[in-house]
Amino acid sequence: MELNSPLPYEVCKEDNGSYSFVTSLGIKYLIYFFDYSDIYPSFKDIFMFNIEPEDSTPHPIDNRISATVIHILDDFFTKKQYALIIICDNLDGKEVKRNKLFQRWFKKYRRNNILKIDLSSKTEDYDTYASLFILSDNPNKEKIIEDFKGLIQHGGIPDL
Repeated sequence: MELNSPLPYEVCKEDNGSYSFVTSLGIKYLIYFFDYSDIYPSFKDIFMFNIEPEDSTPHPIDNRISATVIHILDDFFTKKQYALIIICDNLDGKEVKRNKLFQRWFKKYRRNNILKIDLSSKTEDYDTYASLFILSDNPNKEKIIEDFKGLIQHGGIPDL
């Protein structure tokens, strides 16, 4: 299949709850969901999302990657009234680029039932861009948004 195909790649669900897929160029991607309540019990049903290639070798733009990630996220949001946080930090110097990529993906694959709230935190040494994705009918929406704001405003440590 072509790199610009709208069809997602075949996804494998791993035993640990993560997902993986391999692109037509042989690049394997891993997708993880971390339950924030494991660290912060008040963050019930709030997850952090991470996607990473196993190999950091540069590769061409592949629209099937975004289609695959969105397919996995659609599945995530059909399970329960979950909320999802995506954090783009500057550990590798690509936080702005990564944030712009997620912004583009959200616009391209916008779902009317999902709200997106963007926040950022900047210090002398550290920049963080974060987005919260939450179902618009989530009964705990206001509390989750408040917790998310506290998390980002306090450098990733919630105001409990």
